[in-house]
Amino acid sequence: FNSNQTMNFFQLSVLILALTGASAAIAPRRKTSGWVLATEYNVNTEWDSFKQAFRKRYSPEEELVRREIFETSLKRAAESNIDNVRGGGKHVFGVTKFSDRTPEEFDAVKGRKGTGSPHNLESVTIPTDPEAFSASSVDWTALGYTTPVKNQGQCGSCWAFSATEQIESQYMLAGNAAWELSVQQIASCTKGAFGCGGGDTTVAYEQLMSGETKSGMETGGVASNSMAPYTQSMYETCLGPLCTVSCKDSGIGNLTEMIPEEALTGPYVGVTGYSYATTPCTGTCKSQNLTLLNANLASTAPASICVNAASWGDYVGGVMTTAACGGYGYNDLDHCVQLTGFDMTADEPYYIVRNSWATNWGEDGYIYLSATDNTCGVADEATFVDVSFDM
Repeated sequence: FNSNQTMNFFQLSVLILALTGASAAIAPRRKTSGWVLATEYNVNTEWDSFKQAFRKRYSPEEELVRREIFETSLKRAAESNIDNVRGGGKHVFGVTKFSDRTPEEFDAVKGRKGTGSPHNLESVTIPTDPEAFSASSVDWTALGYTTPVKNQGQCGSCWAFSATEQIESQYMLAGNAAWELSVQQIASCTKGAFGCGGGDTTVAYEQLMSGETKSGMETGGVASNSMAPYTQSMYETCLGPLCTVSCKDSGIGNLTEMIPEEALTGPYVGVTGYSYATTPCTGTCKSQNLTLLNANLASTAPASICVNAASWGDYVGGVMTTAACGGYGYNDLDHCVQLTGFDMTADEPYYIVRNSWATNWGEDGYIYLSATDNTCGVADEATFVDVSFDM
């Protein structure tokens, strides 16, 4: 098969599974990092366990401050567990690697989705008729169509990770071997975005489609991660364009320089278009079409999504309910990730979401969101991309 035939053959195979009532593979639940908070707990015991589990070392002065923050985090996690139970779920919040962080420090790690409205609405299409597709579950990670979980560090570049991961997945679905692409290029070179200060996935797609970076260089594709690796700090906070690695550094984003080295650094991938997995919204988002989202997710690919992740810092594992996640309107969205599957047959139906906070958060870097509602805004801005790699 050529690349297009390979993609069509795969999608036909998934469609046959769905139409016959079969479910696509769902991987075993992943390992959690941290631990869910018990109803009754001792702060001193939890604090000692936290320091040991996450290898924390403080000066005497800093320890006093961090322990106070930690105690506040435990109270917040306990309250969130109550919310999750009221929403029909179980305890999912507790002690995580972020438990000694202030809300402001956590915001720096979380990432920053830019504000605005979904782009290019007049030209997007909804790929699949939901009535013709009835898969009850799919897990694109288990099927082998996602790259490893990444770590955005102390840079608000979640939107760049989400866009890049989506391109990687759809490159593989087009019949190519797994290959990691340059998040740094997307973060540094996207016009209309602010690097570590925030951006949006659709802005990244449109820049790649136009081929012109904000530095004026021409590019029509995402370079290999080997050509332009991610170099934003894992330790020093960067929440603006000035501390974001420049697009001009080492020719990042400039295909004039990158193409001659492709044989050594690996392929680059272009974007020719994008579409929505379900109709996007810009308001309260109370009527999102989850049936259409599920149908398109099962028949097409994982999807890039943007969500409200305000409560995710205390998440350990299990299914987070809509009640515990909070607002899901478009203006509540503050973080972009990748929706990699769902399971409607589980006791608590859930969406599988891949994050960019390394594998020592959540369940090996993933979070499970209730699939009975638009939890965290999972259906507000879910996108697919069209890729080109014979350039």
